[in-house]
Amino acid sequence: MDESEITKAATDLINHCLALTLRLTCLKKVDRSPAGVASGFLMSLEGSTYLISAGHAPNEGGWVIETDMVIESECRTACIPVNGAWIIKSFTLGKSELESVDVSWAKIDLEAFQKGVSGNKNMSGKPFEFLTYQGTFGETPQTETPYIYASQNRVVIFEALGKRHLEREPSYELEMKYTGRKTKHGLYVFSIPEHKGHPHYKGVSGSPIIDPTGQIFAILVGGCEISSELYGYPLWDVPNLIRISEESLKP
Repeated sequence: MDESEITKAATDLINHCLALTLRLTCLKKVDRSPAGVASGFLMSLEGSTYLISAGHAPNEGGWVIETDMVIESECRTACIPVNGAWIIKSFTLGKSELESVDVSWAKIDLEAFQKGVSGNKNMSGKPFEFLTYQGTFGETPQTETPYIYASQNRVVIFEALGKRHLEREPSYELEMKYTGRKTKHGLYVFSIPEHKGHPHYKGVSGSPIIDPTGQIFAILVGGCEISSELYGYPLWDVPNLIRISEESLKP
C-alpha cells in the first residue's frame, strides 16, 4: 500500500469507530443543559440490544444519547433519554471472573425509539441509525495487532443566547498495542506512543476498543499518563455479567 492508501484506510477505520461509538451526555435537571460526557456502544446479545458503557461513566444523573437530528421548534439536538425508559446497571459482583467490574449496561428497544422519532414532525436532520455490534465476545487481543478507539469526546460547553451549548471534537488512538499484560483487576493493558494528558481523554470512558476488522475486544475504562497506557475491560466478560444480573432480577 502506498501512503495515500494507508491514509484512506486509517481514515475509514476512524470513521467506522466514530459511527460505532455513542455520544452520551449528562443533562442538568434544572434546565437540561449539558454538564458532562461519556461514550458507549450498542451490542446484540441473544436477540436483545444493549447499551454498553463504563460503570463509572453514566452511573447516575440525566444521561442521554445524542442523535444527529434537531428539534426545530426548540433549536436543540434530539436525544434519547437514558434515565426512566432505560435500565442502567453499574455493579461489582464476586461471581464475575474478574476481581472488579467497571461496566454499565441497559437493555433497550431501539425500534420503538426509532418509530417515535420518525413520527415527530418537529424533528429534522439525518435519521439516527446506530451501528449495533454483533460480533464475537470470546477472543483475547493479540500483541502484534494494532487497536483503535475513536470518540467525539473533546467538548466545549459555552453560553449563547441564554442557553448552554455543547460542541464536540474527536480524539482517537490508532496505535494501541496490547502488552500481553493485565492490571491487578483484570483489565487489558494497551500501550500508546504518547499519553496526551487526561483532559484529552476525558469522556472516552465506555468507548469500544476495536481491531482493524472492526471486532470489539474491550471497553475503554482508564489509563496512566506516566506509563503511556490505556486500560480496557474485556468484552468477553460482559455477556456473563448481563446474564448474572438478569438472573438475579427474576422473582
